[in-house]
Amino acid sequence: MSGKNLSAYLNKNIQLAILAFSLGLISYAVLKRLLRSKYKLPDEICFDKKNHLGKNKKDFLNNLQQNHEQYLTLLQQAYPNECCLSLNNFLSGSKKIVFLNSIESVKKFSQKVEKVEAIADRPKNLILNFISKGYLGSFFRMFGPELLEIRKSSLQGLHSLITKDSNFEQKLTDELQLLIDFIDKEFIDHEKLFEKEEKARHFAIHLGKEDGLVQSAPIYLQQIATNYITNLGLGIRFDYDSNPEAPVKVQIKNISESLGSLNLPSITNFDKINTIFSRKTINFLSKRINSFYDFLSQAFGAYKSNYDPEVINTFADFVLNKHSQNLNEKKILMDSDNYSEKDILVQYFTLMMAGTCTTGFTLSWALYYLSKDMKIQEEIFNEIVRTVGTSSFIYSKQRSNLPYTEACLNEILRLSSTQALIPRSTANDVQINDYNLPKDTTVLINAFAIHRDPRYWNTHNELHPEQWFDENKNLKSFNESFIPFGVAPRTCIGDNLSKQILFLVVVNLVQRFHFEYVPDKNFDYSGKDGYLGVLRKPFNYHLKLTRRS
Repeated sequence: MSGKNLSAYLNKNIQLAILAFSLGLISYAVLKRLLRSKYKLPDEICFDKKNHLGKNKKDFLNNLQQNHEQYLTLLQQAYPNECCLSLNNFLSGSKKIVFLNSIESVKKFSQKVEKVEAIADRPKNLILNFISKGYLGSFFRMFGPELLEIRKSSLQGLHSLITKDSNFEQKLTDELQLLIDFIDKEFIDHEKLFEKEEKARHFAIHLGKEDGLVQSAPIYLQQIATNYITNLGLGIRFDYDSNPEAPVKVQIKNISESLGSLNLPSITNFDKINTIFSRKTINFLSKRINSFYDFLSQAFGAYKSNYDPEVINTFADFVLNKHSQNLNEKKILMDSDNYSEKDILVQYFTLMMAGTCTTGFTLSWALYYLSKDMKIQEEIFNEIVRTVGTSSFIYSKQRSNLPYTEACLNEILRLSSTQALIPRSTANDVQINDYNLPKDTTVLINAFAIHRDPRYWNTHNELHPEQWFDENKNLKSFNESFIPFGVAPRTCIGDNLSKQILFLVVVNLVQRFHFEYVPDKNFDYSGKDGYLGVLRKPFNYHLKLTRRS
């Protein structure tokens, strides 16, 4: 073929390729429009100067990640009930995100439609696959009917351990006593040593300690949550120390950084195709999550070496017992089965990820708010003095005697909104009132804004325990706009445990110590309290502690 003919041949084929590509794009656009016309979603978010949400979708998501406290509230103001955000990607198609900004919308979207829960499950994405290590038996995944029994069994195990173990609360208070002893020894009592021995002064100064100043206080509060969960799961715990590079502290940091690395709206659009363009993020997550998984594998190995099949004291005991029952019944066990040893570790892994962060972050918020509001902190202490005294440990049975404290804890749960955006996903195409939502639509419950809705909360941006009392000064048992642990049918499985831990830690620490907030100089707060990833976490801070006489 001559050069001239070859050139003409190539030009012709290029023209045909361009024509085919153009026809393909037109067909794709037409098909997309036809498919879109099948569904009717809430109003699409409109970006203009009036609502101040951002210039466009990308700008809005960036604003949400940089300052969620302002933009989640602005979103509710612009769209008081519900709204929609479509994230279009040529490779992965269109992702539909519906924001529910009022409790009325949550109720509407939670209703059962032909036995299909409209917001039944969490969105499928790469993050959950990372966390669950690819196995089906994770606590927090329900992507099919075969997983319902798995979740039911897991809940049964936790419930039996918490309700039937007469020493369960004592284990919690024993752990808390170890933290109190550590604080006394490391940050309080060493002041007395200064007066008696000069060497102690030099030693303490060498360690960089200040009188009563607990550096990076949230890490200790997250560790007490970690110890509660590991005790429940494996019957083990980790000692408190002042070393910032202690293995358990490193792993707690790994969890926090993993869950704080991505904003929830971004995660919903984060699938296997997108990972081609997010390799840096994948490596970041993989390194931290795998490190934590290896750390727990070692702990699980130590547990197994002392395993006694006749005794059921921990969650792992319960699951291994179930595993043995299945073997006796000659059931075939796969790696994805709920009772294989690999999956036992995966379930424990997800329990640790969720339990350590949700409870640990909430404890961090609790001391953050109370250390900044001295008046409320002292009101809690005064109620403790009046009703239960200061000479002995406070237990859950005394909770009803501390209504003001209970109101404060509710306020902490409301303001902290650790689950600021609660994710759900449609399992099928569903119709809800006038809306037709396609399968796999992501639904984000804007709990942060709902917890500050001025229609339900008098002083919505600060602690205001008084709004939890009725006109007769009796503590209210319920507020419909209060959803710190999600909404049915997928409320947090550890809500009662988390509230119990929050009560025990707060009242027993306030009973013994006075807390003063000290900001971390490495953070520019700029009027913000914390940041939003999968969960909401306060910025790091320090605490100046004084032992109450």
